[in-house]
Amino acid sequence: MLLPLALLPACVYIDGQIGQLDDETGGEEEDGESSDESTGSSPESTGAEESAEDGESSDESTGSSPESTGAEESAEDGESSDESTGGVDPECEALMDDLYTFFTDVEDDFCALVIRNDYQTGEFIGWTMRCHPDGAPLTLEQAQAMSTWGGQNFSETEDHYLLYAPPGDFGGVAFVGDKSGLVFDASIVWDGAGDINVPDEFMDPALLGPGCFEGANLGVEYGAYDLSNESVPNSLPPEAAPSIDAVLGSVLFPALQGYPTTTSILLYPRSVGAFDPSNAEIITIINRSA
Repeated sequence: MLLPLALLPACVYIDGQIGQLDDETGGEEEDGESSDESTGSSPESTGAEESAEDGESSDESTGSSPESTGAEESAEDGESSDESTGGVDPECEALMDDLYTFFTDVEDDFCALVIRNDYQTGEFIGWTMRCHPDGAPLTLEQAQAMSTWGGQNFSETEDHYLLYAPPGDFGGVAFVGDKSGLVFDASIVWDGAGDINVPDEFMDPALLGPGCFEGANLGVEYGAYDLSNESVPNSLPPEAAPSIDAVLGSVLFPALQGYPTTTSILLYPRSVGAFDPSNAEIITIINRSA
């Protein structure tokens, strides 16, 4: 079900709590000061040069525009504005601002974005945000109790639990953040078709600006989980590339640059035994980490 942004609450609140996330990859600023608190999901510089004549550079990342877009930015009379996005299309820039505001408007809560892409085509299906008030990190037992299937934790980091219960006939997967709670919960059926239980409402993917940054070298780091294999390898098949490219080419990462997040990408198969690519999805989760 796709909902316009105005029809969905600022975030969907849930029961539970969670903790920290992936590797940190801070961005660099001039004059030796770094304000990029990103922990792995914000883009690196794409090669643009910024300069200011006779004055000070105010390169303070706000999370709503990329560090550079390949265009040279300059300001005369001593002022430099790093809020400019250079050659970015105005519609894309507006979508970046809207997404940043949407994600950061709940500063007292820990939120995660959930993005769905078609496994075969890479096209966006929908997206939403899940939030939970800040609290003590969850134990594994608490995380398992929040999920439908429980299961073994395959996460190798402390920021989230990736719970997988292999289907005899029925099983499932849950992504539980350390501070954002139950973010994703879905069933997997042997020789059948599972379904996504959480989230249960999604917004129009046009709000993500598909293609706005197509081909940009954003340097995004992410954790991977292939749930079509019961051993849950930390890698994805080549067929996942169109979905990953679509996510990287949207306004998601430029919009949230400078905001502490980490990213996980899941291959959600819906069925195992006889893997059916026609109903599989790539799920991207961008989680606030601090």
